[in-house]
Amino acid sequence: MANTSNSAELKNCIQNAQDCMMNMGKTIDKLPGNAPEKQELAQLCRKTGILLEEARQRCQQLF
Repeated sequence: MANTSNSAELKNCIQNAQDCMMNMGKTIDKLPGNAPEKQELAQLCRKTGILLEEARQRCQQLF
């Protein structure tokens, strides 16, 4: 039997990280369009968001 408090804690951590990624994306959008780091940061933000979504889905399968 899975420990539900661990499951809830893990899901909460993933959700908090996803919320942080959304805020990071909004901040990246505010950078000037010609900022050399803007595209790279946006790409890293998208990749991290995908990884967090995969973690959330796997968490749902496990718990």
